[in-house]
This record gives sequence, C-alpha cells and structure tokens, in this order.
Amino acid sequence: MTDDVGPGWMVDADTRTAMRLRAIHQAAERLDWHATLVEAEELLDEQPDHIEALRWVADAMLALEDPTGARLVYRDLLGRGDMSHEVHAGLALASFELCDFASATHHARVATRAMPDQPESWYTLSLALEWEDGASAESVQALLTANRLAPDDFPVPIELTTDEWRMAIEQAMHEVDSAIGQLWSGVPIRLEPVPSRAELEAAKGQIPPTVGGMVVGDRDYADADQKPESLRIFVHNLGRAGSYEAIVGEVMNTLEDEAEAWWGDFPPIGEPYAEA
Repeated sequence: MTDDVGPGWMVDADTRTAMRLRAIHQAAERLDWHATLVEAEELLDEQPDHIEALRWVADAMLALEDPTGARLVYRDLLGRGDMSHEVHAGLALASFELCDFASATHHARVATRAMPDQPESWYTLSLALEWEDGASAESVQALLTANRLAPDDFPVPIELTTDEWRMAIEQAMHEVDSAIGQLWSGVPIRLEPVPSRAELEAAKGQIPPTVGGMVVGDRDYADADQKPESLRIFVHNLGRAGSYEAIVGEVMNTLEDEAEAWWGDFPPIGEPYAEA
C-alpha cells in the first residue's frame, strides 16, 4: 500500500511506519509527551495492533499524569501477550500512583526479576512496599538497590529536624518568584509525613502518593487578594531528595505547584511569574 504525498511521490506503508516511529522517538527524547502521544495515536489509527505504539501511548499517558489511562493500555498490552519488563514496570508505577499498592508490588517484582539492573523498578518496589507494609527490610533493600544502580537519580532519603525544615522553607520562599513568595507569606505551613491514604484514594489518581504538598482552603475567585488557609508540606516525601540543597529545590517546586493549584494555573493580574 502506498500514499500519494505529492506529484510523482509515493510512500509505502513500511516507510510511513518507520517515519512515524522516528517522530515518536524524537518527541520522547525531548520529553515532549504530548507530541509522543499524538504521534503514537496516529500510528495506531493506521495499525491498531502496533505493540510499540501502544507502549508509547501508555508511557506518554503516565508521564502526562494520567495513570488511569496508562494502566488500561498496559493491561491491554499484557492481554495481547506483551510480557516485557517495560510493561510490568509501567503497570507497577501506574498502579502505585492509583494507590493500588498490592498490584504495584507484584508488577515491580516481576519487572525487577526480568531486568534486575533497571533502578526505576526497584524504586517503585520500595515505594509500594513502604505504603503497603511500612519501612520493611525488603522496601529498604529495594531502595538501596535503586540507589546503587543510579545514585544521582535515587538518593538515600534524609531526615531534617523541624528547625531545619523551617530553614529550608524560608530559603525556598526567598528563592521562588516574588508573586509566589507573596502568596505564601503569612500562610501557616503544616509539616506532615505524607498525605493520608484515604485522601489519595478519594483523588482517584489525581494526586500521587509522592506529592510534596497540598494547599488548604476554598478559593473565591472574586477575591483576588484571598490567601489559602494553610499549606501542608509532606516531609517524608520531600526528604527523598537526598540532600538539604535538593530538598530546598523540591520545596520551591511545591510552592510553585500549589500556587498554580490555588490560582487555577494563573497568578493574579499584574503579578506574572516565570516558572523555574
């Protein structure tokens, strides 16, 4: 089969597929997950059973914070006989973000057995086990394995004192954009280990268990000067950054993310800010 792409030019099906795959890979390499998803779906329009395209759809959905959609596609891949470690690894992470920790543990174990040198699956296993059973010996060992394989990506968590957390938050406040700093100025900040399992499950995948913080309060958009009631900072999650400096960076990210959640993605008129 060929397509007419202009006067005197025809593209056969294999060439067209290769071009689609190249576009998918290029989009993924630059972490443009929207483009990755579009390109993969266009390939699936032509070849609905293309396994690699289905994998890219699932991976892109997961990167775009749609664990529900990603898990459906990963499960479809398993049903089609794709038992690769990539599918199990993706299914483990999607299940973890949906608070299905038993499923996350199972698929992470399958992935680590299939590819024991892949640190991402070890890290997912450590997270799932910790949420399911607490900081067990197996969860600690899985974390240490991820750290050994990729120490920069998966550092060993550290614990700060309450005073050190206050210092880190104050430093982050000074380093974020001024509009964001003004929003949080005077807002009470509550230090908690992690969000509750009940509120994560109620969010149905919209909030991952690794979230760094949550804004508290009901927004009245008619009041441009309204401030949140408080901000919850989850110290156990942010402590996974592995160093004081990295934690300050994660606090800054949390201040920015929760400001966007409060503002509805836009700061008050006249107070633009630039994302870090």
